[in-house]
Amino acid sequence: MSEETSSATVATPATFYTGQAGNPLPGGAILRFWLVQGPNTSVVSGHAETSQAIAPPNGHVVYPHVSGHVYTTGFGPAKLLINFSGETVISLPPPAIGSWLSRLAANCVVDRKTGKGMCHWTVNNVQHQAPVVVKIVQA
Repeated sequence: MSEETSSATVATPATFYTGQAGNPLPGGAILRFWLVQGPNTSVVSGHAETSQAIAPPNGHVVYPHVSGHVYTTGFGPAKLLINFSGETVISLPPPAIGSWLSRLAANCVVDRKTGKGMCHWTVNNVQHQAPVVVKIVQA
């Protein structure tokens, strides 16, 4: 009798990234994001929001769907490269009429052990750079 062997692939668990980057000064821009990375892939998706002490509607903007990638550097200290982008429609509050597409793009370099690093993000061609803290949880 021949022995049957099956080679089952073992999937790595999903990984969740919750992060906040921001300027510690009052009124500074803040970026928050919640991302999930599927098993055996570098692709992430989730949602993000930006907030700043400025007049509405730009003071608090929610990006309901962002997507991107997470990479490891593979050299030196264990660093993660997290990048994602998304867009949402912003409507002017009444009595004004109009809306526009707000675009977000973010790139973060994070130490895998401490979750601390730097993040650079752009909202509608306005650039921000600030420290970031990311909580990494594997399911």
